[in-house]
Amino acid sequence: MSRPSNPWVALICRRSAVEGVQRIVSAGMTAGLTVVPVHPDAAYGQPAPAVVLPRLPSGGSLGQLGAWAASGVPYVNGPAAIAAVHDKPAALRRLAAAGIPVPPTVVVTRDAAASLDELPGDRFIVKPVRGAAGRGVSVGWTRAEARDRAAAFADISGPALVQPQLGSGIDRRMFVVDGRIVATMERVPAPGDGRASLLYGGTARRFAPSQEEHALGLSCASALSLDIAGVDLLVTDDGPLVLEVNVCPGLKGIEAATGVDVAAAILEACRSRLTHETAS
Repeated sequence: MSRPSNPWVALICRRSAVEGVQRIVSAGMTAGLTVVPVHPDAAYGQPAPAVVLPRLPSGGSLGQLGAWAASGVPYVNGPAAIAAVHDKPAALRRLAAAGIPVPPTVVVTRDAAASLDELPGDRFIVKPVRGAAGRGVSVGWTRAEARDRAAAFADISGPALVQPQLGSGIDRRMFVVDGRIVATMERVPAPGDGRASLLYGGTARRFAPSQEEHALGLSCASALSLDIAGVDLLVTDDGPLVLEVNVCPGLKGIEAATGVDVAAAILEACRSRLTHETAS
């Protein structure tokens, strides 16, 4: 693939045709920035871009994501931060160590006896360690069912997480860009499903975060060293809990629910790196 001669943004993605990628490419054109999708396995040996913008959901190889890091090319979400967040148990531990409230969680691995006795409640959620957009998540299991299901999943596909089913299933996403919350939405599960993901029939609406929620969103991005983050909060009677933090939060749902041009905010983060490099 030929590269433009002018400064360009390398948008690291596995599939260039997906809507989120095309949305950012289009927003780049509007902003006067050349954005070129690059597969993570194709970065090594290519001419260096001016800025690297990874869009890599959890669940796949990061390939040669860090190919340009040694030469000093700025990243909007660095390789080390992305790799760390993709390890969901480790990310939850880092958040908890930073004093951020997260749900009690048990990691179930292959050929290891797992006890869920430490988890409160009587209904549970099972989710893959690697995955995005609600894929592989199942809800409403009894303690014994959750243990058996997580063990079966771990035996076939890799480690699984078990968490108590807390609250009513409503979650809230805050989209953070460069230390600023640019958009927020509340997601309600489809009847009978239990997952708030829009991919599985959940509905979204705009909401105004409380001071506590706003602080949590910024604290999560800071604790995980992320420039761009989708921070998912679970609404409970005891206050918000951070379900997880995404390094590749979707654009379609939150832009539709809020009317905010989130892609423009992402491109502004890229432009700020260009401005900084020029000034240097």
